[in-house]
Amino acid sequence: MKILLVEPAGKGGICQHAHNLANALAARNHEVALATAVDFETKPFPRAYQAIEVFDRFRPHPLRMLHLLKWARAFRPDVVHIEAAVHPGSYFFIWKILAAAVKSRFIYTAHDVVSKKSRPYHPWVLKKIYSGMDRIIVNAVRNKDEIVARFGTTPDRILFVPVGDLVAFVRDVPPGSIDGVPPGARKILF
Repeated sequence: MKILLVEPAGKGGICQHAHNLANALAARNHEVALATAVDFETKPFPRAYQAIEVFDRFRPHPLRMLHLLKWARAFRPDVVHIEAAVHPGSYFFIWKILAAAVKSRFIYTAHDVVSKKSRPYHPWVLKKIYSGMDRIIVNAVRNKDEIVARFGTTPDRILFVPVGDLVAFVRDVPPGSIDGVPPGARKILF
């Protein structure tokens, strides 16, 4: 299967989640690409997927976005999987642009059911996203119930998948292979 993951932030837990998911899918012989931020934080770590640097903290670079659309048409992904949390307006825009370019199934992982930085238009955008996706993944059972209650989404399209090991990519790196981190140094992750 050909899978295009989209994670625009390039930093933080969702970036790490997308990195681990992409590697896990590639390990199962899927062809995987990740559209993410310029200079994304997991860039120096080993990966078994292709990375496409498109975004600058949720803002797409117009020429890079055109490159992504051209690339996606040639790649012809079976699935486009959007990793989402904070900026539903950005995810909506990215989804609509990609949906116009490729005939794929769309999956949306709702790491946050509603944004912690809520804007007046977010309920409308989220209702469109939740009703338009082929599948929605949540990391907590109560999030499934919340999406159904708040947005009227049918529960059969929502899947509960617990969060995996977010620090696996650090454990698997040979000591001293990360720039600036001496061999044997202790690491603290926030």
